[in-house]
Amino acid sequence: MERMREPITINHMTLKNRLVMPPMATSRSEDGTVNQKLLEYYDEKSAGGYIGLIITEHSYVHPQGIANPGQISISRDSDVEGLRQLVQVIHKNGSKVMAQINHAGSAARRAVTGLEPVSSSAVVNEAKHGADGETPRELTREEIAQIVRDFAAAARRAKEAGYDGVEIHSAHGYLLNQFYSPLANRRSDEYGPAAMEGRLRIHREIIQAVRAQVGEDYPVALRLGGCDYAEGGSTVEDSVEAAMLLESWGIDLLDISGGMNGYIIPGKNEPGYFADMSEAIKKRVSIPVILTGGITEFAAAEELLQAGKADLIGVGRAILKDSLWAKRAMQGPVEFEYWKGAPAEAHKEWRRIMENNLRQSHAFEIHCWEDESEAVRMALSYGTVKMSNWKQGTVIEGKVTQDFTDFLLSLPVPEGNDLTPRRMTPFFSIFLDNGFSSEHYGTELNQQ
Repeated sequence: MERMREPITINHMTLKNRLVMPPMATSRSEDGTVNQKLLEYYDEKSAGGYIGLIITEHSYVHPQGIANPGQISISRDSDVEGLRQLVQVIHKNGSKVMAQINHAGSAARRAVTGLEPVSSSAVVNEAKHGADGETPRELTREEIAQIVRDFAAAARRAKEAGYDGVEIHSAHGYLLNQFYSPLANRRSDEYGPAAMEGRLRIHREIIQAVRAQVGEDYPVALRLGGCDYAEGGSTVEDSVEAAMLLESWGIDLLDISGGMNGYIIPGKNEPGYFADMSEAIKKRVSIPVILTGGITEFAAAEELLQAGKADLIGVGRAILKDSLWAKRAMQGPVEFEYWKGAPAEAHKEWRRIMENNLRQSHAFEIHCWEDESEAVRMALSYGTVKMSNWKQGTVIEGKVTQDFTDFLLSLPVPEGNDLTPRRMTPFFSIFLDNGFSSEHYGTELNQQ
């Protein structure tokens, strides 16, 4: 049975499938607020509700923690109304949505924030700024306590805005990741790297503070940059220990990604390249685990789930590039056959399907026999011969235009009760995937 299309429940939040659109910064905001460009972007990505869970791009909990210009704010009560509009757009389309809340720490730039960068320790964030970057100031205990309160207030705002849950960002070299990673944390106090509990002390305090604001029944996730994949940095073994502690402190969902190395592993590009980490974690925790990283095909996502690498799959860059990716993936390659003598209702349904998919298609191919029907010959008025020696026939290609659409929909319903060998109508088979099949005779549409 396919796992990708199975529902899953995470602390009272039920997802229709296992596909996640992970948070991806768009830099579309101009002053931290949600604007029309953001609403249109998330409307396009969530259209049809094919994505089970959308985690919106990281939102800053305090101006000192702004990661980049154009980032969304969740640091002010006045942000709630705009965030509510964003949630309503995604809910209207049928997907669940979580807010990712973040503080950039030493990843922030003074030129953007106008404020001094801070971190777990006075260590330059070379991954973000290079060796010549500004040295951040080590946070005091009092400042850490204020950041904890900032995260809790942000989670409250997310719930007020209607988000189905909240994700705490502790990956990709941002502040919480800076506390967790030995590459950035050089403290000698209770927040120091001597023990995992120290590296995660601020995480525990944030989780407890967030719970006090949103309640026990509200899903709280954490994006864990569990391994730095660098000498002296955090390891896969560290990530397992961290995951077990985070679960014990009340996290409902773990979103596994890279640490100070960001969302890539240099030299690795196979689908699910963080799977060594997610699999090791999944074996030791009972809460669901999300795996992202280089996954661009439905088959690869399904294989990773079947192999026990994760419970949900995040597909980021493929969806960013192609807003129809989720539709094609979750519907599967669609094949229809048209046969002579089909009931009238079947023809009516066929026409509805055709009209809908023609509107979304850009190109066509008609694969036909040598002794093609008159209808197929007519198709040459709307395309050109791509191959004249294809198996036992000809391939006609062209663009889907209104004239071509009208032509297909005007064809009469064939008579008789049997398929006519070597006589295929242009409606015989239609494939709605990323390309053309080349294995079947009939019309194929491409929606890419």
